[in-house]
Amino acid sequence: MKFWEAVSAFREFKSELEEVFGGEKWEATYGQSYLCFDELVHVQDRSTLDSYLPVELTREIAGRCARLEFCLSEDGWLQKASACWAWQPGAIILTALDVHDRFGGSVIEEVLEYGSTKVVCDDA
Repeated sequence: MKFWEAVSAFREFKSELEEVFGGEKWEATYGQSYLCFDELVHVQDRSTLDSYLPVELTREIAGRCARLEFCLSEDGWLQKASACWAWQPGAIILTALDVHDRFGGSVIEEVLEYGSTKVVCDDA
């Protein structure tokens, strides 16, 4: 997951982003970039914005965003969970961490940006 994707995907969870990027484990490497994110976007610092974050870091963010849930339909469409999806037969609710681990963190940003995305389910 790229740096900009992580900030975009979890933008509704500012305190969780601040806790992870400002935490002891990640602050030295990513803390300053996170604090300067708006400026990085303004100057289009692609080398920083497009840099890939460690999976361990993005996984930690996803794990802290328990209120962010997704709905996976039987035919493989993933959307942000909402009441209208709960009635669909065969649909399952996934946490942000579930989606991160099953399909990759970038999928979270894609769903939130475009509304849905088709994913390949290995479950049989």
